[in-house]
Amino acid sequence: MKRLVHSKRITLTSFLQSFVVFLIIFFNNETFPSINSKFQTIYILFVLAFVILLKMLIIDKIVINNKSLIALFIMFCLVLITIILNNDLTGGYFKILVCLLIGFSFTIYLQLDIFTEKYIRVMLFLSICSLLALYLLKPIILLLPEAIFPRFLNSEELPLINARFSYIVNRDGYYRNFGIFREPGVYQVFLNFALIFELFAVKRSAKIAYVAILTATIITTFSTPGILTALILILVYILQKDKKNIVLYKKGLYLRHTLFPILLGVALIVIITDKQLINNILRSFSKLNIENKSMSIRLSAIVTNIIVWIKKALFGNGISGLYDVRDLMKSSISDINNTSTSGALLSTFGVLFTSIYHVLLFMLIQSFKGNKLTSIIIFGVILFIINSQLLIYNELLYLILFFGISYSPYTVQERELRNSGTKKCKGNVA
Repeated sequence: MKRLVHSKRITLTSFLQSFVVFLIIFFNNETFPSINSKFQTIYILFVLAFVILLKMLIIDKIVINNKSLIALFIMFCLVLITIILNNDLTGGYFKILVCLLIGFSFTIYLQLDIFTEKYIRVMLFLSICSLLALYLLKPIILLLPEAIFPRFLNSEELPLINARFSYIVNRDGYYRNFGIFREPGVYQVFLNFALIFELFAVKRSAKIAYVAILTATIITTFSTPGILTALILILVYILQKDKKNIVLYKKGLYLRHTLFPILLGVALIVIITDKQLINNILRSFSKLNIENKSMSIRLSAIVTNIIVWIKKALFGNGISGLYDVRDLMKSSISDINNTSTSGALLSTFGVLFTSIYHVLLFMLIQSFKGNKLTSIIIFGVILFIINSQLLIYNELLYLILFFGISYSPYTVQERELRNSGTKKCKGNVA
């Protein structure tokens, strides 16, 4: 009877953890459910994180990792210093502080291995929903009334349909996959994080079906950074599996881990769509041209942020610095889309805050499977994808940061046993 009760408790705990990760993804700053909500969903996540933190401290009596707490305190102080030096009380600062608290709190509740597994499964669910909605069910969805699947225009006046767990463009022949995100370029960031976790973070071996579904969905975003990143990640995974015998690599293993996921993913979409898919993929790679508008905007964003950052290199120009970046971009290339996360952090908060941000990110990557070269490549591709979008207000990224320094919590009793040496408790990065 006790074993049955314990089993139910584990199942409930697992469900709640999955639900929390789902909320973090579904209502983060970059999704339509968040953008179209009447409430600031970031504050809903904050309340949830705060309640969980109190529960862990008071009921579970966990001991917070000092390094994680120090990192939170320093980053908090740096934001406050930026506010004071720039005499700026823009609301964006409060959102950053809330994001830091959310990241800190949830890493106490979720260990890294648990988080990565839940994250992968949530993204798989959203991937399947978006593929089905866009490439199979779209004709049916178009026939159903707006009361069931609401219609609206996004900020770019693009007509969209709310298919609940996916959003599709209400235009014939348009096959870019938005998922639940404000644009496909953002969707690929979240998908590639799931691919990174599947290939390099989870304790088990990567599952072919998971890699295939994630890769197929990334391809349907037709995002150049997204597709390139997915290909690089899969290639790195293959080459690091048995680096001593690369020349003698078995064909079956090669097909299993490299060609099979990619070909299966492409074939899946080709079967249920039309020839325009190939044209869209080729068009994605044609963006790798400095004369292409998309490429020029991203390069301009990086350069312009650096120009603004140099004015106040240590503590940044504050949120108002983002407006300076927009003005410079408008005067130079007639565009105001700041698409660089690292650049925006530099121009806004300066080199100290931005350095801590990236050091924590690299610390997380070092806990993954693979050698130093693998860690450097993963770090590089993450910088590549997050600097194709502006994500400085994204709750998930701050959550990932704190996984780089925080460890799984212990109860008072476990800590005492651990310190006395009577019981070995390993602290996984979490």
